[in-house]
Amino acid sequence: MVIFGSSLSSNDNQRYVPFFGWKGFQQISSKINNAWQKIEEVEQLNQKSVSLYRNILGQLEQRYVDEVEPMSLFETTTRAMLSTLDPYTMYISPQDIVKRQQLVGIGAFVMKAGDSPEFLDGKAVSSLMANVPSPVALPTRLLRSTKSQGVQNNDGYRVVLSLKGYAYDAGLRVGDVILGIDNQSIVGDSASIPTLEKVRDLLKGPNGTKVNITFKRPGIDTLQSIDLERKLVEFPDVPYSGTLDNDSSIGFIKLQRFGRNAGKVMQKALLQMKDQHVSGLILDLRDNSGGELFSAVQIASLFFRDGTFLGSSEGNGSMYPNEVYYSGKLDLRQYGYRRSELPSSENDGIFFDGKQIIDPDDTKIIILTNKRTASAAEFLSGVFQDLDKAIIIGADESTLGKGIGQREMWLPDGGALKLTYHEFYTPSGRCVQRKQYQNGPVHNRENIDQVGKAFHTKNGRLINDRQGIEVDYMVEPKTSLLNAILSSSGAYFAFATEFCAQHNQASHINADLVVNDEVYADFKSFVVKEERRGNLNLLDYFDEQHLLRKIAQLSDESNHASTQIQRSLAILRRQVVQDLLDDFDTCNEIIRFELEQNILAQQLRISSSSSSSTSLFLFGKFGKGNGDKVTDDDQNVEEDTPADEDANANTRSFLKVALPSFLAGGIATLGFLFLPLLADYNDAFNGGTINNSFQSSEGMSKVAAENKNVNNVNQPVILFETILNDLNDAYVDKVDVQKLFETGVKAMTASLDPYTEFESRLEARELEESVTGKYGGVGLVIRGGTNLKLLSEDEDISSEEKPIVGGSSKEEMIESPSTSDKPLSISSPPVAVRQNDGGRVNKLEKKAADKDEDVDLDEIERKRARKKSMEDGIRVVSAFEGMRVGDKLLAIDDFNIKPTTAVDEVRNHLRGEPGTPVSITFLRDGVNEPQTITIERSVVHIPDVKYFDPSDGIGYIDLSGFANDAGREVRYAIRALQHGSSQLAASDSDVRDDAGLVATDPTKLKGLVLDLRSNPGGLLTSAVDVATLFVPHGSDIVSAKGRGFPETLYKSITEPILDPKTRLAVLVNEQTASAAEIVAGAIQDLDVGVIVGKGRTFGKGLVQNVQDLPYQTALKYTVAKYYTPSGRCIQSTVYEEGSSADAENGGAKYKSKKVADKDRNVFLTAHGRQVKDGGGVEVDYKIEPQKASPLEVILLNSGTYSDYAAEWSKSHMLTDKFKVDDSTYKDFQRFVEQRQKEGDIKLEVVYEAQLKELQKKLKASKFDSARRELDALRADIIKDIKKDFSVYKAEITEDLEQTILARYLPDSMLIERGLRSDVQVSETAKMLKDGREFDKLLARSNIPEKRYESTSAIMSEPDLRSRL
Repeated sequence: MVIFGSSLSSNDNQRYVPFFGWKGFQQISSKINNAWQKIEEVEQLNQKSVSLYRNILGQLEQRYVDEVEPMSLFETTTRAMLSTLDPYTMYISPQDIVKRQQLVGIGAFVMKAGDSPEFLDGKAVSSLMANVPSPVALPTRLLRSTKSQGVQNNDGYRVVLSLKGYAYDAGLRVGDVILGIDNQSIVGDSASIPTLEKVRDLLKGPNGTKVNITFKRPGIDTLQSIDLERKLVEFPDVPYSGTLDNDSSIGFIKLQRFGRNAGKVMQKALLQMKDQHVSGLILDLRDNSGGELFSAVQIASLFFRDGTFLGSSEGNGSMYPNEVYYSGKLDLRQYGYRRSELPSSENDGIFFDGKQIIDPDDTKIIILTNKRTASAAEFLSGVFQDLDKAIIIGADESTLGKGIGQREMWLPDGGALKLTYHEFYTPSGRCVQRKQYQNGPVHNRENIDQVGKAFHTKNGRLINDRQGIEVDYMVEPKTSLLNAILSSSGAYFAFATEFCAQHNQASHINADLVVNDEVYADFKSFVVKEERRGNLNLLDYFDEQHLLRKIAQLSDESNHASTQIQRSLAILRRQVVQDLLDDFDTCNEIIRFELEQNILAQQLRISSSSSSSTSLFLFGKFGKGNGDKVTDDDQNVEEDTPADEDANANTRSFLKVALPSFLAGGIATLGFLFLPLLADYNDAFNGGTINNSFQSSEGMSKVAAENKNVNNVNQPVILFETILNDLNDAYVDKVDVQKLFETGVKAMTASLDPYTEFESRLEARELEESVTGKYGGVGLVIRGGTNLKLLSEDEDISSEEKPIVGGSSKEEMIESPSTSDKPLSISSPPVAVRQNDGGRVNKLEKKAADKDEDVDLDEIERKRARKKSMEDGIRVVSAFEGMRVGDKLLAIDDFNIKPTTAVDEVRNHLRGEPGTPVSITFLRDGVNEPQTITIERSVVHIPDVKYFDPSDGIGYIDLSGFANDAGREVRYAIRALQHGSSQLAASDSDVRDDAGLVATDPTKLKGLVLDLRSNPGGLLTSAVDVATLFVPHGSDIVSAKGRGFPETLYKSITEPILDPKTRLAVLVNEQTASAAEIVAGAIQDLDVGVIVGKGRTFGKGLVQNVQDLPYQTALKYTVAKYYTPSGRCIQSTVYEEGSSADAENGGAKYKSKKVADKDRNVFLTAHGRQVKDGGGVEVDYKIEPQKASPLEVILLNSGTYSDYAAEWSKSHMLTDKFKVDDSTYKDFQRFVEQRQKEGDIKLEVVYEAQLKELQKKLKASKFDSARRELDALRADIIKDIKKDFSVYKAEITEDLEQTILARYLPDSMLIERGLRSDVQVSETAKMLKDGREFDKLLARSNIPEKRYESTSAIMSEPDLRSRL
């Protein structure tokens, strides 16, 4: 029985009461009024978001550089937006709806190659059951389950289940590794291999169509190929129901999923159990990912008397009422069943008869769970546990913890919104929902997933909420990495084939087979022999990420390839292999069992008269003449055929699975039990519930037809508004519409290219500052530590003076989505067998069991970083007179800075209206008392020209960005360099030029170095302004063309201020981008200077427009490509819109690929030199930069230089003759070694990723000997790195001097000091001073001057803020 109602007091066991009478009418009326009020509120709340979304889509649809599809952008927005709520709320497109209804599969499950089984020792479970009244005998290996063992390679996808009647009949076997589907390869590295979802989509298709599969079978060298016909695959809710062979009084039911008919199937199975008078029942819910909550209520009703309170559900939305569940007669119409699914009358079964069949008071019940037991399966387990009617046993401490349900709501386009609408509660009142999502269910409850509220079962046992279903008894899984390797490599298969060939006529090869010591020893010898021959490389399977090889490569690249390191690596390799082989002794039972199964499977293949069919028997015979499978009459599930009756007779009497397989492993053995590996059946309770107003594809077609006239922008906007309304009306919790909107829109823009961005109010203000290069403040640059609320976040560095950012900021320089292999982990619970004391897992017991285990090093490092961050506080990075680098800020006016204060908060207090005063209280290292300084806020100008200086006739200008005033600043710097130091001694009466400098001879400047290294770009107009200073009057500088951007040609309209006789060199590197590349490209194409550096520039040839939007927001989006004077576009990367499906992971990502060399076109400069497009600006004169040693990089990135400088300043005074002498250098070495011992820095950080991953793998595998060798390798690496203190003493000394001086000297003086050791600057200056190489590169004496003729009219600049 289900009742809709409202909450009662907490003292009442029932959470809700029904609506009835006048009170019920009042409540209904109140809800209706509240609903109307909420509709009005929602309309006002959503108006802002919808208006902005329409504006943004319109801009992109009309003016983005390439054509975009608004509906595709809408899907990306929606998927990313919904992904912030929870993993189950999602948008389902009309195409996905049709695909779901029409596409069928091949009857096989696949997963990434390499997974293998674990064991839960049935003997241990049997022994602990002595504590259970009327103990139920559990057979050995009953608790066998699947779990990844860490052998995960990228060689395709392994078949883990091949169903009879489908893929199996066509010749596809468990263990086969699929390498290609319809001539499309599915192998490669982690970045290129298709996702599991993509592979499943390739296997699916219309009913009756064929798909070609290329696969490799372990033990067979040649590839095989078969054609499979796609069919409608029916999966039973109950794949097996029967009694145990060793005790026919014990029933066993495998409940795989909670489909619509699960209640009826279970009803039949339990009636058969009742007829057999079972005294105990094992209900297997392992790997049951849930399904229909209503089916769980139906099944629970079969065990309890009518009227028993089973639980409830509630949500925040107004669309779906709260529900209360009781056992008994259940109305199917209340749960979204379609009319076509319902009988015509009550007598035909509109109501489910939930009459009790098995009484838990008479029949002892055990429920098996694991960490993949979820949703409806957890509800059913919770009912039994709360009412003290069953014992929960599992390999994991608790189940998954999914206590939320979903429904589908149809949308105007024929798609659907699947959203979480309620949380369910078990009879005790607890909710099993474990994970709390950032903007989803009860996200405002702090640390709810760590600390659950206590509840009690009916008999008073203590249980937790928000923790899933915690088991009453836990059995540690036994794992063997060697077993996983032998399965994946085909070693089991190869030995079984050889063994059966030798004993083909032996009568003892049947289901009674037990691998004796002799056979086991032969197998061990076989493995050792194959390993020595190189046919079975155990090390490669263990180290599939090639971590040891990477360590060796890093050692070579870092010049640390000492003999000792190489020796330690060799010893570690040998020890890993030996530890693997030791599994033959420590994991004897597991390996024996797998070997038995493979020999039996191989023998069945040999003896079977038909290779296309066999029988699957799970846990022995059903008992007393019943069939081996229970299905609903209406389900079209194909029964096993008797073709292999002789072979089947050998297996019926044993608790084993004889599954024809070319893979030895538990996945093959019990694969049929683990159907949830298919994502289609991993959905939540009401994944199939559909509103009755849309029941068919015809209905969808009608809706789609009605919307054909809606234009490209209106349709997604309407859908967007509909989804926002539905979320407000029906989502389980309150939603933050603004946060959803920003998340979705940012994902949409990120799907186009790395430069298109939506800017929120704060971000728009910061963008404006980067454009103008000005803001109201005091000019301090500050940094802070971690966000202390999030332990795992990295150090956050911010500044009151934001750095200049252009179209290619640090983030934007990432040319393609980064990929990283997830670390492999092999973990197991800490206790072999443990009773759950009163329902609550004893955490102290777990800690005691863990006392010999290594501590979590990652957590220790995070805590140490957090502590250091709190101690450091907010520090000054760059300061004005009166403050120093390293000063710790304590207060801004009356605002006190705490250890947890965010940098942005401090920055906002520092900024304000120009002319207003601000008091800054700070603490200086070495000074005991705080100091306070008061300064007046002003308009702070962020200069683009950081430094300029003449040296022996060669000038140098460091240009760091392209804000509004970049052209003016460079002009002033050139004039100053041309006039030299004479301007400093000039009087007010001297005649001055247009730059305000004393008029002298500018020809004294023989050469100029324009340093654009690491210049990320900025405004297009500023790039034109700078280029105009160098190129001839009337020259083309750059042109821009885009789909909605007017074609524009920018020409030089003034004479250059650089004398034609002055040699010009432009320094660039791989981070020179955008506007900086325009300047470099124009100078190169017009042959007015040479480009100097290591190789190519970044290659960003895209132009962005900053469009103001309502509500003080902005959209920065790509509108055009630019072209240098020769006509080339230097864009090195081609971007395509990312898949909207990627948005489910938090945001869609654009797709990118580099322009291949063969696709690059040749253009000519003014003097006829050849240059190419599609790859940035290539240098004319190559100079390698000085390479920093690994130790220098480590000391810099870890902040060790800065930390020592702070300590040094406490006890030293800076003098004019300051130098880092030998005494100071030795003191610095001691400082570094002490920090290394304390764990504040890691000198081996270059190798840390590989060392840490190896440490995890060895710990999980319990390879103690290899772990000791790994520790020895780490020590050798550290020892070798310390040698760099001697090898690179001069470089480290210079770095240390610079860092100490940075606390006292201005930036200009530091830059000047840095130039002394800058190899590229000094070599460029030499080249300019000599002049011969310069003239040769430009071929000035051989080719007459050439001017470009403009190919398009000069157009006025569009009224936009165009960025590059």
